Amino acid sequence: MKIELASTCLFAFLFLASAVWAQSPDDVFLEVDPNTPKAEAPVQDLPPNEPPYTKTQDELDAQKMLNQELPPVLEEPVVEENKVEKKQAPPKVVETESDNSGRYKIAHPDAKRGLYLIDQNTGKYYYKTEKLSKKNQSTSIRVGSITPPNISMESGGNTYNFADIYGDNDLPYLILDYEWQPFRSFGKLGVVMGVGFFTASGNGRFANPAVQNGEAAKETFTFIGLPISVGGIYRLEFSDRQWFAPFVVGGGSYYVLGELRDDGKAPKIVGTPAAYAGGGVLFNITRWSKDIDFAMDREYGISNMWLSAEFRTIQSANEDLDVSADVFNIGISVDY
Repeated sequence: MKIELASTCLFAFLFLASAVWAQSPDDVFLEVDPNTPKAEAPVQDLPPNEPPYTKTQDELDAQKMLNQELPPVLEEPVVEENKVEKKQAPPKVVETESDNSGRYKIAHPDAKRGLYLIDQNTGKYYYKTEKLSKKNQSTSIRVGSITPPNISMESGGNTYNFADIYGDNDLPYLILDYEWQPFRSFGKLGVVMGVGFFTASGNGRFANPAVQNGEAAKETFTFIGLPISVGGIYRLEFSDRQWFAPFVVGGGSYYVLGELRDDGKAPKIVGTPAAYAGGGVLFNITRWSKDIDFAMDREYGISNMWLSAEFRTIQSANEDLDVSADVFNIGISVDY
């Protein structure tokens, strides 16, 4: 038994040794040389889907899609954009108004649209706005004083003047003017029409020469003056937001004078012509605030509101009723 097992093992060993000896060196352990290039398998068409079936349904669908004729693709013409977007350069500082104010003048493209201020603290942009009002009419109301007229009269051999009855103090004066300014190419040249009012009161004098001259009577007299004037006015006003505007006036007046008594006798009414000339200055109130200026224009149609001061001298054309006087007045004038 042992001899048979030994012979069997020896036979197996000899068989394996002969098999190894017959192999080439490249076939040892079936190793693949890494430097050997890999040969790609030839691409062959899949066999037709006939028995025995060799293609799956997915492969059939893919082959069908490949065999379909694709429609021609229309190439859209390429349009070259020659337009180059222009970038606005940042504003350039051209001038400094003040070393300590922190304000600068810059060249900004929106200046043509009315931009005049950029608040660096709030970032707000301020634009100039065009006023809606026509700006060729004006109305003013002023109060002031007028020197007493040089009126005198004789009664019972005595001569009395205006100061003897009404005193020599200046009289309160009220004037209302309306202006129409058709010419505005160089300043403002227009027509002005107005009416004034002043009054005085005092006691009468006795007409009997037996009574001592200068003794006052108990009756009270009231003197009323109503000057109606028409003339021209020229303003040195060249812009809508001018701080002040000097002006000159001149024309003619007709004074309606009346004297009333409290003793029941009829009043006396007379009239006399006169000429006047004067001048003054207007101070722009709306220039102080842009908000007020905008609100007055949009809500009330007032383009400017002025503080007016005027001096006027009057020369009478009648020596018997001499109304020559000087007038000073101040008030408010509005343009619309």
